[in-house]
Amino acid sequence: MTKASITAMNAPIQPLRVPESWMVHYNQFREFDLDNDTDPETWKLRKQTLWQGQCERRDRLMDLGWYPEGELEGTFRLQIYEGDFTGTLLFEFESHTRLEIVDQMELVMISVMTGAL
Repeated sequence: MTKASITAMNAPIQPLRVPESWMVHYNQFREFDLDNDTDPETWKLRKQTLWQGQCERRDRLMDLGWYPEGELEGTFRLQIYEGDFTGTLLFEFESHTRLEIVDQMELVMISVMTGAL
C-alpha cells in the first residue's frame, strides 16, 4: 500500500515488538505519520487513547495517546504508571514522530521486563 492510498480509515495497525508478559488491552495506533499530515480526516487518528497495555508481572500500565486530542499541532504522549492510572507516573515521553514513539515503546517494555522501570 502506498502512502497516497493510505487514509485515516484504512491505515494498518502499527507493528510492535511486544515482549512476553505484556497484555495489549487496546490498540488503535496506526501505521500513519500524523506529524506532517493536514488531511481533515486524520483527526480520527489523533485520539487520547491510541494504545494501552499492561505488564502484570511488574504491575505497570503503558498508555499512548495524542494530546490535545484531535489537534493538528498535538503530540504523541507515552506514559508508564505503577499499577493503573491512579498509580504513580513513572515515565513520560512526548514526540511528534510515530517511529520515535515506536522505538520508545519497545525500549520501555523491555525496561519494565528487566526491572529497570
